[in-house]
Amino acid sequence: MPGPNSGIDSVPKSMYAAFAVAGLGQLSKIWGEVSATSGAAERLFDILNVEPEITAPASPRALPAPSRGDVSETGLPWLATPH
Repeated sequence: MPGPNSGIDSVPKSMYAAFAVAGLGQLSKIWGEVSATSGAAERLFDILNVEPEITAPASPRALPAPSRGDVSETGLPWLATPH
């Protein structure tokens, strides 16, 4: 509609501007969460790609059959002497 803008015309325009700014704020928040998730995923894949220092023994010994569940402290030099 041609002619000068009245005060009534500026209310919807102000509301549209407020909605647009709120939408941009939400998009900014979502983009921040996507960026944080991307960084966390990258760190997770870095952890998963680490080669473990502990490897399986070359010639493992078989467990006794039948298993008894005994625990022995022999051959452990760092253990304190029993009280």
